[in-house]
Amino acid sequence: MVAGGSVAGLAAAAAVAPYAEQVCVVERHPEAGTAQASIVPQGGLPHVLLAGGAAALDRLVPGIVRELFERGAAGDTTGPRPCHWWAFGAVRDHVPDLGAELPMASRALVEATLRRRVAALPNVTLLHGTATGLAVADQGVAGLETADGGLPADLVVDGTGRAARGEEWLARAGFRVPERERVPVDVSYTAVDVARDPSDLGGALFAVVQNDAACARIGVALPAEGDRWQVVLGGYFGASAEPSYDGMLGFAGSLPDPAIARLLRNPWVSGVRRHRFPASERTRWDKATLPAGHLVVGDAVASFNPIYGQGMSSAVLQAEALAALLRDGRDRRELTRRHARAARAVAEAPWRVATGADFLYAETRGSRPPGTDRVNRYLARVMRRSADDEVVNLALSRVQNLMARPESLMHPRIAARVLGGGRLRGAAA
Repeated sequence: MVAGGSVAGLAAAAAVAPYAEQVCVVERHPEAGTAQASIVPQGGLPHVLLAGGAAALDRLVPGIVRELFERGAAGDTTGPRPCHWWAFGAVRDHVPDLGAELPMASRALVEATLRRRVAALPNVTLLHGTATGLAVADQGVAGLETADGGLPADLVVDGTGRAARGEEWLARAGFRVPERERVPVDVSYTAVDVARDPSDLGGALFAVVQNDAACARIGVALPAEGDRWQVVLGGYFGASAEPSYDGMLGFAGSLPDPAIARLLRNPWVSGVRRHRFPASERTRWDKATLPAGHLVVGDAVASFNPIYGQGMSSAVLQAEALAALLRDGRDRRELTRRHARAARAVAEAPWRVATGADFLYAETRGSRPPGTDRVNRYLARVMRRSADDEVVNLALSRVQNLMARPESLMHPRIAARVLGGGRLRGAAA
């Protein structure tokens, strides 16, 4: 039984299906999977399946990445991907060949395509309903409670997202609520779609103007189906772009690079969407005692600042970790313990990337890990060096695409190139 029919829940259903007689996905949104809209609150923001997440999804649902390209996703190229990525005063002009595809499409298209493919599996059923709790017997899952009654199950996967009520479900079943970590940032996002020409920004596939210590603002433009750019502007600690042409253009003009402002002058092809992200959060299911057969994936494990584009890919990689454990034939209790640890390990890298970047600012609250400022100074050098050193660029791109751990950037071979050599591009005189 899977609670939640967005990317996390659907990927989990695909992971479980080869090892179950029957899989039922319960989703409360009747419009789930339509190509017109995403069912998640942040669905109107630009989204991307990072290379690591796309590869994992294609292993769970073979051929889905090719189908996304056939349905209009951009990025169907081989070799390096041209980009315009401003960070700490330097511009990286390409992402190296990562040996994996990088489909760029709206969240709605990804959800609709994945939902159709999962629904076509012979032992998967999709139900419209609202999950309300766990049925537990003898310290193990007995089923999923819904607003319409109980559904028996040997496994229940909670993929209900950031608004999940899994802790409440556990408390009602007599289990201790796990601890939760929170890093408040209060980021306000304003997004719009504009017409896209392949020659925009010199042929760049996407554009990023990254936040740095001097500017708590960010802009991103990603391509999507229908020859459009998905453009989003983000402001920390209450700053936001007004949802109008002049307001967004003025905000984009305050960024330290003009790329996003130039794109906003293209014809607008959608209305303006807004989204507020108060804090990154993660729940330590790996430290909790859970009923045997209760598993958690996606934003209910860890929810990161969405501007870093890691949410969908992290959820898919957690689902793939579940598939690997099921393949090994674990009993329910061992499966529950091991997957909680595996999901936490998957989420650790994007959590460190997102919260580490957010801790650039003194205003960011939360538990600041020791050495964060020193690490951030080093990562700023990595970003600048990646603009003119291909080895560093590849190492950084693998981390950003969830294909390598952040600590790989500390490897002596990489550190020597980051800390040595000539003057960094974008460095102060």
